[in-house]
Amino acid sequence: MKIIGHRGCFYETENTIKSFLKAFELGADGIEIDIQSTLDKFLVVSHDSNLKRLTGIDFDINKKNYSELFKMRVKKEKIPLLLEVLELAKEKNKSVDIEVKNPNDFYSVCELVSKFNYEETIISSFFHKELYNNKKNFYKIRFAYLYSHEPKNIYDYLNEVDFLKPNINYLTEDYKKFSERVIPWIVNEVKDFKYIKEFNLWGVITDFPEKLKNFLDNKETQENIFINFLMKSIIKEESNINKDFLKLNLRNIFSNIVINEIKINDKMIFLDRNFPIFWNINDKITIKLQKFSLEDKITFNIKDFGIFEIEIKELIKNLS
Repeated sequence: MKIIGHRGCFYETENTIKSFLKAFELGADGIEIDIQSTLDKFLVVSHDSNLKRLTGIDFDINKKNYSELFKMRVKKEKIPLLLEVLELAKEKNKSVDIEVKNPNDFYSVCELVSKFNYEETIISSFFHKELYNNKKNFYKIRFAYLYSHEPKNIYDYLNEVDFLKPNINYLTEDYKKFSERVIPWIVNEVKDFKYIKEFNLWGVITDFPEKLKNFLDNKETQENIFINFLMKSIIKEESNINKDFLKLNLRNIFSNIVINEIKINDKMIFLDRNFPIFWNINDKITIKLQKFSLEDKITFNIKDFGIFEIEIKELIKNLS
């Protein structure tokens, strides 16, 4: 089963060469990337057509020439061309799953992939009709339907494309019959790791390649990735504790995340903002807690990644 890093991996800026290399370093067998095209038809790797989410600048890739995009940086990282990523994957002998975000880009993407002629490449999309039509013309390329629903007939899908990419929430027992042609996404939680182990999947898309690899290799550790992330986010000089009061100042140093909830049994937690918390890189949050036990567990509910618990006594160790 191949481990495919989602936009690279969680630890570096998404869809950048740095993120792809980090994913490979962490044990990924391939990467999943997203494609946009510039006004002058350069194919570049970006999930969003507009770069405001990542840069704060209202810059629409589809309405700008590549010469303008070339000057842009996403957290100091260059936005790569599709060709550059294909060359990197081939050099490292890794798979590439290319998600086409705009149906008008299919022909250009297929043409480039066909000319590059690297067999460890898949083209996928939510636009099934357009994907299927292009598959007829580029029969040597492997294609995949991407979706978040239960198909009326899985066999019909399989007759049209090479792979199926269901959201992990729709990976039912029915897929076991042909799981070697299935690539679920995004698989980040241990409960899902356990579930997919029952299948003989071609691949799995995850934000945490090493977390999945360790699980599959039976090397689960007591600390999960989020707990490590949390520990490194604590600003020690701005945090303190005594027998009745705990204050934690945290700075996000890794990646933008959304915190849906933080709770601890029936005890009151005081925060400096309301849920959901959009915790962006370099942002601080403050957590205050009164009248607690060292055995109490703080629970974090993180959008897209799941629910994580840590005992207060473990946090205290990190403050010493």
